[in-house]
Amino acid sequence: MHKIPSRAHADSQVPNWHFRMMRDSARNAAIEAAIASCNLTGKTVVEIGTGAGLPAMLFARHGARKVFTCEMDERIAAAAREIIRNNDLQDRIVVIAKSSRQAILDGDLPSAPDIIFTETLDSGVVGEGYESIAEDIRQVASFADDPDAT
Repeated sequence: MHKIPSRAHADSQVPNWHFRMMRDSARNAAIEAAIASCNLTGKTVVEIGTGAGLPAMLFARHGARKVFTCEMDERIAAAAREIIRNNDLQDRIVVIAKSSRQAILDGDLPSAPDIIFTETLDSGVVGEGYESIAEDIRQVASFADDPDAT
């Protein structure tokens, strides 16, 4: 089981819905089942919108060699780093405290990841900026076709 800090340990500026989402057992079980169904051994994963780091940790625990994960909210990225450290996965997970768009522009993402993952859809589908994230996914995916793209 993953160690998740209580609300008392987090910055009061972090939106409350993050804590409800992290404790949504049905959501978390569905994400883990999907990740566990993949052959991840030795693979490189890019995750967009890590939140507190649960999907990144699941990818690492299920065999991914390296996970690069973006979180544009520095406070949440810092919490993700702490949670990942508490679960001894810091050697396999890189938390990038910026948007996926900025990480692409800065060359922080690998040029040909095996898997690109995001769980940034909300009840309104586009509330977390999915349209721009979809474009970032297309760009990262195109790195495999054009190694000089980064």
